Amino acid sequence: MRYSKPSNTFFTATTKNLLVMAFAMFTVSCSEKEPVFTGKEYSSEDLTANLFANPLTFRDKDGNLVTGFSVRLHPNGQIYSKSSFKDGIMHGPFVSYWSNGQMQMSVVWDEGLRYKKMRSWDRNGKRFTGTGEMQMKKISEQDPSSIFQTFSFD
Repeated sequence: MRYSKPSNTFFTATTKNLLVMAFAMFTVSCSEKEPVFTGKEYSSEDLTANLFANPLTFRDKDGNLVTGFSVRLHPNGQIYSKSSFKDGIMHGPFVSYWSNGQMQMSVVWDEGLRYKKMRSWDRNGKRFTGTGEMQMKKISEQDPSSIFQTFSFD
């Protein structure tokens, strides 16, 4: 039985695919602090939340369950938070920022019920450690007007 040498086309295509996959993996690992938000963008002012639902549900101004993401701004115009939603509940990445633009928190929501990969930082970029509750307490101490006063993370 004779084996034939792979053609240059096969080698080039395979090499190109491997390079594209490596680049994609590198990009994902480097963008952990800046997740990608997809779907329709909503202004947070156009959303309403049902606080009695478990998990919380969010609807747009027409009463439809939200799928996409919302952006909330600080009074100075800086981004305050970006939230991902699927079928009206928080699902996917969530990030918040201090008014100076420094990232405050990064969380990945799972069907609105639990989170994973929570990370938080102070106004100068120093990483907070501890349980979710401990990190939320540290954020609340530095920002008493924080929307996170009402969330439980443990």
